[in-house]
Amino acid sequence: MGQYIGLMKFQGDGLEFLKKHYEDLRRIAQGGKNPLNPNLPFEKSYMTDLLNDLIAEKCRLKAIPINNGWLELDTISDFTLYEKLHNENSLKFYSPNA
Repeated sequence: MGQYIGLMKFQGDGLEFLKKHYEDLRRIAQGGKNPLNPNLPFEKSYMTDLLNDLIAEKCRLKAIPINNGWLELDTISDFTLYEKLHNENSLKFYSPNA
């Protein structure tokens, strides 16, 4: 079981390949069909749609296990909450993704 947490690392020419591939997909989408997700406009595609496309293109992707959990930080209020929990030494008991 895995979940994409929004963190990626590129090696070698991986980033250049990704940028070119994305531009190719964007050009295809200008024809009216989203090659990543036909249920969404191209601009609303998810990163996981792109990752699935890269897998279909036989790109070598590797998942990295995350030990000790992780927190999703999207807003200032998330940061404020995590900072408060950290200062109270209770962050390790907080699990919003459980």
